[in-house]
Amino acid sequence: MIEIKLLPGSEVEITGEILAGDFESYREQVIKKLSQEIKVDGFRPGSVPEKILIEKVGEPVILEKMAIFALQGEYPKIIQTHKIKAIGQPEILITKMARGNPLGYKIKTAVLPEIDLPDYKKIAKETVVSGDAADIKVQQQRRLEILDKIINAARVEIPKILIEAEKNKMLEEIKFSIEQSGLKWEDYLNHLKKTEDELLRDWDKDALKRVKYGLALNEIAEREKIEVPQDELNKEAEKILAQHKGVDPERVRIYTYGIIRNEKVFQFLESC
Repeated sequence: MIEIKLLPGSEVEITGEILAGDFESYREQVIKKLSQEIKVDGFRPGSVPEKILIEKVGEPVILEKMAIFALQGEYPKIIQTHKIKAIGQPEILITKMARGNPLGYKIKTAVLPEIDLPDYKKIAKETVVSGDAADIKVQQQRRLEILDKIINAARVEIPKILIEAEKNKMLEEIKFSIEQSGLKWEDYLNHLKKTEDELLRDWDKDALKRVKYGLALNEIAEREKIEVPQDELNKEAEKILAQHKGVDPERVRIYTYGIIRNEKVFQFLESC
């Protein structure tokens, strides 16, 4: 039995139990792992008997590791089954743990917030900026105005974890840009006369706006079923990987997917 409770600040609390038999099924896995890790005179790694291990580390340690293994297996299933859009690391509290009994737990996690959008098609249609529509600067200005009007009229509660994640993303972007220009990050901070922490605190408002932008674009893409073809994604990701050696291919694909999808969302809005 699992109970899911919505909390303020775009968080959910999941309360439940893992059946005693299912919990016990992780014991062999834990014993095997500890037998490899714990050194006991007279026994080779992996051959330490369970009784000796219990004497060495104590039954509570074994139960705790069983609980960790059990919840590592159970949590993704809960998220998938109940369609919880979890973000960040969950806070896990064990509420009941004893051999031969169910494992009780309480999990709190931030979730991707629901965003209540205004009539974005109408906003896009009514937003006009002066200048040549074919000019890139004019196009970017119109896109920004459309997006600003959408998020200003939207209703959404942003969890702190998303703002902090966005600030860290901004930090990575600036560090990469500075390093690519041949400068040192420490010299850049000295020039600004700020520490890294001070820089991050200055970005609260900008990070909040960027998070809202992302949520709005994501919601529009989902509503309008805007997808990124695999061949287009592969082609663009390969270009980036060819220009920047040593970067994580999976992160490049995620980044590229977002760029292409957002561009398609803007093209959709411009066609309204």
